[in-house]
Amino acid sequence: MEEIKRIINNIDFEGLENVLVGNMLHYILGVKNKKAIFSLVSACFFTSYNFSVQGNVKTLCFTASGENERKDQAIAFKNVVNLIDDRIIMMPEKKRVSLVGLKNVMKILHWNKKLKQIPIGITERIVLLNSMFRAYITYELFDINKRKNSWKIKNLVTFCDVLTTDYLFLSKLKNECNITVTLQHGAYPISSNKWAYYGSKSDVFLVDSQHSADCALLSGYKGKTIVVGSMHNIDRCFYERKTNEKDVIGVFCNSEMHPREDNIEMIRVVEAFCRKTEKKAFIKLHPTNKIAEFQQIIDKDISTICEKGKSIDDFVEEISIAVIGVSTVFTNMLTKHIPAFLFFREGFDQNLYLNSDDVKFSTVSQLETLISKIGTNELNAVIDKYRDYFLVEGDIKGNYERVFKEIGINNDK
Repeated sequence: MEEIKRIINNIDFEGLENVLVGNMLHYILGVKNKKAIFSLVSACFFTSYNFSVQGNVKTLCFTASGENERKDQAIAFKNVVNLIDDRIIMMPEKKRVSLVGLKNVMKILHWNKKLKQIPIGITERIVLLNSMFRAYITYELFDINKRKNSWKIKNLVTFCDVLTTDYLFLSKLKNECNITVTLQHGAYPISSNKWAYYGSKSDVFLVDSQHSADCALLSGYKGKTIVVGSMHNIDRCFYERKTNEKDVIGVFCNSEMHPREDNIEMIRVVEAFCRKTEKKAFIKLHPTNKIAEFQQIIDKDISTICEKGKSIDDFVEEISIAVIGVSTVFTNMLTKHIPAFLFFREGFDQNLYLNSDDVKFSTVSQLETLISKIGTNELNAVIDKYRDYFLVEGDIKGNYERVFKEIGINNDK
């Protein structure tokens, strides 16, 4: 895909001048989605973006993550940007009619002609067109309101500046902003997703831990990292070590962007252990997983699939141990002091969390050894070390407030 990205970066697209469109589309390249055509048509007539203004507009806070998609991410983003004094928040909230797309519909035809230079199928091309057009009209909607209300944007805070629309906003506004900031919403395996750090072009990256700061450095991020803590943990309680007497192992499945074999093997290993020790497994699927497929995989005498919509907080009340693949849930378990072990398929360790070998396993016997250490000084010392490295505890809200002042967002330097 790097060659495709390079070709797209060298194409001039009307309305996207001085934007490296290949970079903007990094996470969309190669995606095949036959429903993208319907999304593209809908974009011509509707938008779900709304504006929320407080004080004298100085900082634009933008996210394409809406409550209808990932409510947890939308809430976390609001918790952070609500700490900014003079701001405007732009994010998806409620679908409404908008003619911005219809007025720019000819760009789809122009861009399509340009994209035909690239050796990809029509389905992939429509996916790219949909992402480009949605990002473009979202920025156009902002620009119309900016000129109408005479907003003077001095700072930009994005949810994740390597995502398509966030990237476009950064590209368009970077030269007129005093400072650009991006937030961190998860962990990224630098073995397979270095772009999450390297592709970021914001001046400041507010990271959730020292581990993430190290990953950014190793990936070649050129800006400044500041460790503040996870935006998901603002106002969250950090629990003391406790014992859960339930004989249930919670299994957190990977998203569909990872090999399906990882989930299958993880469930197989956990069920084999449960069969041997007369325990039960409670499986929480990722939102991208399909329940019907997993119903065919599990041993129903041992495993139960968690109902859709159950929160992680509620889920962990039902388990005593957590088994995790490639997921940021690991830090949630550290927060709650739930014993958590990281599964990797033999020969396919994505190493999402650096320096975490003490809690990794790929076989039944390795899992058995780890579980036998629960409650020992040896494992407790490992968990305490990981909490220091993978988490920030204490007043996370205060950390964000302090940093926003230090970098000049909440006061003029």
